[in-house]
Amino acid sequence: MAAFEVPKGMERAALEMAHVYTAILAAEGTFGQVMVLAEGGGPAGSSVPDGVDLLVRGKVERFVAGSGALSEHVDVHVWVKDMRTGSVLWWMEQSALSKPRRDLDLFWNVIPGGGAASYQRLTHALARQFAELLSDREAKRRGCLNLDR
Repeated sequence: MAAFEVPKGMERAALEMAHVYTAILAAEGTFGQVMVLAEGGGPAGSSVPDGVDLLVRGKVERFVAGSGALSEHVDVHVWVKDMRTGSVLWWMEQSALSKPRRDLDLFWNVIPGGGAASYQRLTHALARQFAELLSDREAKRRGCLNLDR
């Protein structure tokens, strides 16, 4: 897994999002071995170590980080590249949005609604969705067989 491509000023989120995807892909057993490449792994995957068969990359297309009182919005593109052939095997556009809940007005008292989920929680949801779509369970549900396992 390479660090996400992010707009300038979001470098911290680039590795953080890659670590979230890596943890979920490893926990789900989606790939044999999953690791985050060092920060030097360029957008073209030029710093990929020998022996890596597949490279998972991500790019943040839209990122709105609110304070909890405002909406959080994350749009990413995530793809899996075969390092032997250079072809892209999977390409997915993902989007997550979290809005704060409404306040409850009881005439004399107002119970404040909960805040929007953070972009980290949204990234976890997107990573789980990505792993699920790559899983054998999803392939079987769609009537496909993964002959490589």
